[in-house]
Amino acid sequence: MIVSDAIPVKIVVVGDSKVGKTSLILSYIKQKVGRQSESKLKFDYQIIEHENYYVAVWESIGQKYQQDVPKLIIKDADGIILCFDVNKQFNFKSIQSQMEILVEQCPFQCQFLLVGTKKDLPYKNSEIELQDYYNKLQSKFESLRDVYFTSISQEESIMKVFQLIIKLSAEAKQNRASSINFQVNKQKQKEYVIIQK
Repeated sequence: MIVSDAIPVKIVVVGDSKVGKTSLILSYIKQKVGRQSESKLKFDYQIIEHENYYVAVWESIGQKYQQDVPKLIIKDADGIILCFDVNKQFNFKSIQSQMEILVEQCPFQCQFLLVGTKKDLPYKNSEIELQDYYNKLQSKFESLRDVYFTSISQEESIMKVFQLIIKLSAEAKQNRASSINFQVNKQKQKEYVIIQK
């Protein structure tokens, strides 16, 4: 792939401490480049070539959320993976609050996936309950596109998450760029007509 043809995509992985954000990222990197990253990834990123995209994968530091999500990390994100631990009781209000903060701070075309980690451990909620919570969240947040359940022992589930968020984010970014170009061209045509008159 020619670098100038590659579409840059920025993905940020967020969530509380110990939900498995680092493991999620490291598994994806290992599958893409065939080795583990040396980095701990706290306020750091890795650039991965993924099909026609250059993907910068960032991890936010996980604290008990998150007025602290650094605005500098998420303000220009194309996609966000919001992680929660399926073997802890799902806190709907907490996830909703996190989404509100993220939607407010991210660009409006940013795409979101809700990802339950550690699905190989016992669930505190059934998948049906979790799907119901997701449906309620999705009705409030249009850019929340899907919910996935992952496990480090099932690497393909992690790859699917990254493939989807990259695809959704790149498409939204390209649509936004096309829309801006269309509006600019339309404005230029108006100006040209005025000058001609």
